[in-house]
Amino acid sequence: MFKAITRVAATAVIATGVSMGGAAIASAAPCPAGYMCGWGDRDYLTSGSQAANVKAYECQYDLAFLNYSGTTRRSQDDITSVYNNGNSNNGYYYTAAGYGGTPMLVSRGTGKPELNVSNSGMNDKISSFKFTSASNTCH
Repeated sequence: MFKAITRVAATAVIATGVSMGGAAIASAAPCPAGYMCGWGDRDYLTSGSQAANVKAYECQYDLAFLNYSGTTRRSQDDITSVYNNGNSNNGYYYTAAGYGGTPMLVSRGTGKPELNVSNSGMNDKISSFKFTSASNTCH
């Protein structure tokens, strides 16, 4: 009986990605289909919430006055993880408003869960982002 319960518990842990020892790494699921998103912390979280993100269907010209969803936390120069859930286009994140400064390409269907590790020059420096299909005057 004990072995059967242990097997069921182990299967549940594997299936759900949850363990008693710590939280599982988050996925970028809260980034809706067709959008690019950014979060203030690693692993697609902002202050512990996956839903607290900034997103763009086409572009975000200037993050200066944009808070993460449902928070009062500003997103400009604060983004630490990004995901491109676009339908067909790659996207760029930029270190300056208006798509200026240093660009960082994020291919469609991929993300960067921890910029301070994968792209340290972009961590806490993103000020705008857009899909490659959007014009440079996209607001």
